[in-house]
Amino acid sequence: MTAGPTELTADQLQCQTKRVVDELEDLYTRGIMIKTPRFPNGRLVRFICIGIVCDHPAAVKMGGFGDHGHANRPCTCFQVTQTELYCQESLCNGFPPRDARLHRSQAYEYTSFQNPTARDKFFKATGMRWSEFVRLPYFDAVLIDPMHNLLIGVIKNHWYATWIQGSSLRSNTSKVKRELGLIHEYLNSFEMPTFVGRPAKQVGEPAGGTVFLPVVIPLVWDAFLDPATKDYNASLKYFEKRMATWDRKHGTAYRSMLEARTQVSQMEDPGSIQVNDASQVIRQPSNKSKKVTEPPKPPERRMHPGEERIFLKLATATKIYMQYELTREDVQCAGVLMSEYLMGYQEMYGQSKMKPNHHYVVHLPDQIKDYGPVYGFWCLLGERLNKLLKSFKSNNWGGSQLELTDASSAIRGSGTVEALAYAREEALLDVSHGSYLVHGPTLKQSTRFIPPSTHRAIAVYYNRNASGANNRTPRVWLGLDLTAPGDAVYLSSAATFYQYVIRNGRRFTTTLGDHDATTRHSALVKANVSGML
Repeated sequence: MTAGPTELTADQLQCQTKRVVDELEDLYTRGIMIKTPRFPNGRLVRFICIGIVCDHPAAVKMGGFGDHGHANRPCTCFQVTQTELYCQESLCNGFPPRDARLHRSQAYEYTSFQNPTARDKFFKATGMRWSEFVRLPYFDAVLIDPMHNLLIGVIKNHWYATWIQGSSLRSNTSKVKRELGLIHEYLNSFEMPTFVGRPAKQVGEPAGGTVFLPVVIPLVWDAFLDPATKDYNASLKYFEKRMATWDRKHGTAYRSMLEARTQVSQMEDPGSIQVNDASQVIRQPSNKSKKVTEPPKPPERRMHPGEERIFLKLATATKIYMQYELTREDVQCAGVLMSEYLMGYQEMYGQSKMKPNHHYVVHLPDQIKDYGPVYGFWCLLGERLNKLLKSFKSNNWGGSQLELTDASSAIRGSGTVEALAYAREEALLDVSHGSYLVHGPTLKQSTRFIPPSTHRAIAVYYNRNASGANNRTPRVWLGLDLTAPGDAVYLSSAATFYQYVIRNGRRFTTTLGDHDATTRHSALVKANVSGML
């Protein structure tokens, strides 16, 4: 955590990171000797910083980049200008990447200016300022966080800013059922796996959650698109009448004002007399001049035809990006779907509705290829821990009492902290799937008898798969099997039951636990389809 009371500027932040980079530089150039049983005299180990992952405002400060408002270099990855940020080539990941060597040389050139004005001028031209991390000879990885960019950025923008605030999805009235009401009906009737999480009860409200069950969106559009189109056509006719009335009363004066402003903007010295014709005096319009009535604004469509299809492209791309295992074909497919969504969204709503996150999300495929699935490098864990720390009651203690309060609060909430750090009970490697299984706490009556049918199925499965072709592992027998030999290994009829099991980060609950009546249970099912598990 950086010192307060206000947020540090980009140059001030480098003073905080200098000591960290000093240690990283030493760990890379000199390394440290670590003694192990295999190497009792020690083995030289070197360390590198593989990336910086944070939200975008912090990322540009840490890396010395220009923010999304910079005219020449608004992107940390592409050589793209502000005017090119939302062009088709940019939304399809078509621009060349930024040059790491040029980035490093411009960072050192920035330090050669001692005058703050000269530094600001240099930054305005190049979009580059000093970063301590350029001292690391190998470093070239300031990442775009998928959580802030994709989930909080792109998806929230479409769902809340475009649809909720744009009245595409409206709440029910006392007499009329509307779009959000239909979505809530589907959510209440849909049975979701427990690993999905608890569905929000107030989807569409500012604090009520975001997208659940995107497959219902086409059903909503099918039910409400025609009425929305009729409302739009009626508003368009009313607008045409208002526009005709405005043009008769104010059109001439408004066009004259626009023409005068255009001439003034083309003059080198606004407000001065034209030299070639002194009889024509053109001055910059004064604030005290007569106010000209602006033309009425045209209506906007509340629901666009075909919008549900481009939204499903966004949902599908997000589903692929959120997988725990991805192939290069998966990443490529998600990138194509995301580019099609971005171009469709821009065509539907115009470039004025595009946000910087719409451009940054096209870099996500390259990052996944370099770093693996998003769960390995996104900020969700850190943000949850940050939320947890903020929830501690500090009572404005001073004199080191704040640290004691945080420590005691962390101990009381150690279960949450451990969960955040994945410090649970031992993980079991499922060799057949190459995935990790983590069991939760045991049930109140943890040891129970296995139902006879399940008992027989476990024995058959074990003898068919676990023993293998070489028969090195002995088979198991059931207790009442009269054909069992004298040295038979019997399968116990009792087992330890757990409340849930976590596989690849997804929680599967048991029907034997003490659950709320409304909780949907889930199960692990292993299926063999065409010889593939």
